[in-house]
Amino acid sequence: MFFFYFYAILLHMETAPKTKKIMLTGGGTLGPVTPLIAIANAWSKKSPDDVLVWVGTKNGPERDLIMNLGIKYLELTTVKLPRYFSLDILFIPFRLIIGFYQAYKLLKMEKPYLVLSAGGFTSVPIVIVARFIGIISWVHQQDVRPGLANKIMAHFANHISVSIPELVSKFPRNKTKCIGNPVRESVLKPTGFGFDLNSSKFTLLVTGGGSGALWLNSRMKEIAGKLSEYVNVIHITGKGKNVFNENELPKDYHVFELLTDRIADAYASADLVVSRAGMGTIAELCALAKPAILIPIPSSHQEDNAKWILEKDAASVLLQKETNSESLFDEIIYLFNDRMRSEELSSNISTLFLSTDPNVFVSEIMKAIS
Repeated sequence: MFFFYFYAILLHMETAPKTKKIMLTGGGTLGPVTPLIAIANAWSKKSPDDVLVWVGTKNGPERDLIMNLGIKYLELTTVKLPRYFSLDILFIPFRLIIGFYQAYKLLKMEKPYLVLSAGGFTSVPIVIVARFIGIISWVHQQDVRPGLANKIMAHFANHISVSIPELVSKFPRNKTKCIGNPVRESVLKPTGFGFDLNSSKFTLLVTGGGSGALWLNSRMKEIAGKLSEYVNVIHITGKGKNVFNENELPKDYHVFELLTDRIADAYASADLVVSRAGMGTIAELCALAKPAILIPIPSSHQEDNAKWILEKDAASVLLQKETNSESLFDEIIYLFNDRMRSEELSSNISTLFLSTDPNVFVSEIMKAIS
């Protein structure tokens, strides 16, 4: 085993090739996908001769998103450990074998110089196999509470980056560095698209994150009529989660399932944002200094993110189990009326991360692997 590791190290002691293939891996949800897209776009601009490939799930929301970017997309059988007992547990050993075999085949076929992951079980077999065949890997931890996938990959990754300083101690210190959380450039550059907004009103943006939020959509539907009397609303429901009847929408209430190419315009129009508490969304709010009301997914890592945000006094936080449509309405109106409080939240959230610039990440990665 010692000679195997020694040989793998020798393989990568040479100078990095001028043209490299970079394998990005993650999927199933958009949580581990959006920071990698930010890095991929920045990497392509900084080193246009390098080749990018993506390993994701067969039917995940990331598939169309990645293919639309023109990045080669490869599928991998994913094994996620269930939280509760079910018959699926019986099939885990077989899926593991298939997943690791597929990972080995993909790595040998594509021969990447570097593997990049931001979490998710899709990445686990890729990062583990990469270690044993001498391919460099880099894993990024976004959320305040490290997930099981990243805990596993931390033992095999060559480099680890984390979003906030408090996370450094959760991973091996000799290979862990706090950089921040990268945000897609497309989020920061409005196209000039207009939403036909009433210029005499403030504007609220509502989004449930990459997969949408049915609970949030339902609560907003209950207050849509009276809320639109006070403010414009741009509401992104998520694909397949639109609970609104288009013919019954109140005036100044605008509903979209997705706003992939216009999300920067939605953010630019917004004076306040209501959202879940995924770290990708929080990083976007940080980069744009947007005051926000965060409602984390119950019993998930998002509650840890929201608790951290609350300690920084960087957003208003409502717990789903304690919130109904009326209390949500009251909090929205309060923050629109108290502009000093909104400006305070805007200032505080803008300083959460060391950096949200993906170019900083690319420079750090290139420096580490060269």
